[in-house]
Amino acid sequence: MGTTEGADAPETKTRALTRGMRWALIGIAVIVAAGLIWAGSLLVVRPGAGGSADTARSGSVQGPTQGTTESPGTPTTPTTAPTPVDGSEVLPPETGQSDAARLPERTQASPLVAAPLPPDATAQGKLVDGFPTSVAAPVAGAEIIYSSIASEGTRMQAGLTARTEQSAAEIADHYRALWASLGLAPAGGDDSTVSYSGPFTSISLTTSETATGLVYKLFGTLRTE
Repeated sequence: MGTTEGADAPETKTRALTRGMRWALIGIAVIVAAGLIWAGSLLVVRPGAGGSADTARSGSVQGPTQGTTESPGTPTTPTTAPTPVDGSEVLPPETGQSDAARLPERTQASPLVAAPLPPDATAQGKLVDGFPTSVAAPVAGAEIIYSSIASEGTRMQAGLTARTEQSAAEIADHYRALWASLGLAPAGGDDSTVSYSGPFTSISLTTSETATGLVYKLFGTLRTE
C-alpha cells in the first residue's frame, strides 16, 4: 500500500504540471490573439480619414516652394507692388518756390520808338529822316522806291516800298525773324501778307511779283507809350 501511494505521487504531480502549462499556453494564445486584433484595427483605414491624415502629414512636413530659398528663422518681408503710372500724375511744386519762379520768363514789351517823333516826310529812292529802321529797314540789296512817315501825338506811321531779286518766301522769312526778335507776335496774314504786333507796335508786309522783280511794301504803326 505504501508502495502504491509512492508510485502515484509523481504521476499526479506530472498531470498537475501539464494542466498548469496548458492554462498558461491558453493565456498566452489569448494575449497574442488580442494583440493581433488590435494591430489589425490600426491598419484599417476609415473612408475619408486616410486622405485627411495624408494631407495633414504632407502639410506638416511640406518644405519651401521650389525655386525659393529661405533661411530658417528669417522673417519674410512683404513685397510692395509698384504703383502704376499712367502719366496723369502731377508732381507737386518744390517747397518754397513761388508761382512766379515756376513760370517762364516773359520779355517785357517796350516801345520801339521814342519821343519826340520826327515830322511828317516822304522821299523817293531813299529813306526819309527819322525812319524806324530798327523795325522796318529794307533788306540788303533792295532798291528803295518810296518811304514815308507821319507823326501825331505819341503815334507814328511808317511806310516803305522796295524792289528786290529775292523771293517772296525769303523776304517773309527775313521780316518774321526780325519782328520776332523784337518781341512781336504773329497777327495773322495770308500767302502774300505777313503781320506782327505787340503792345506798342503793329506792322505788316505785302509782296507782289512784277516784270522787274519782287516788290514788297511795309506799313507800320508805332507808339511811344
